[in-house]
Amino acid sequence: MSDSLQPWFDPGLTVAEHTPDEIALAERERLLVWAVTAQAASTMKRRLGPDATREEIAADKKISRKIAFFTLNLAHRWGESAHEIPRDINAIAAQVNWEWWLEDKIETSNERKKWIATWAIRFGYKKEGRIFLSRLKEEESELLRIQSCL
Repeated sequence: MSDSLQPWFDPGLTVAEHTPDEIALAERERLLVWAVTAQAASTMKRRLGPDATREEIAADKKISRKIAFFTLNLAHRWGESAHEIPRDINAIAAQVNWEWWLEDKIETSNERKKWIATWAIRFGYKKEGRIFLSRLKEEESELLRIQSCL
């Protein structure tokens, strides 16, 4: 087993067989939804409500733009995509709490690392698994960096 995949391998995890292209597409789409949500949130006036201070609004817009920028860049590393913007994106963007969102996405990133490592080892895609795992580690690093700005 590959050393970089082994720490994330979960023998009890149920993993279906997919091609590397199918996984890349799913990861790309996941990140693009995040990017579009963050972009929509960054353009909303008074998203935080009427009692928010100028500083809070500025900080929220800054976090929104950082998340939109990094998720879009990461999505492109997974390949090109003709993504469809979810219809309820503005409702999601209007309600997103970046502190909770970041915690959830860090947890999601860790779960994806387990899934990718387990998939790669079980189905013989170790090379692709190492590449994908590297991208997910970069994603987590960016999420933690942005979280530290809150």
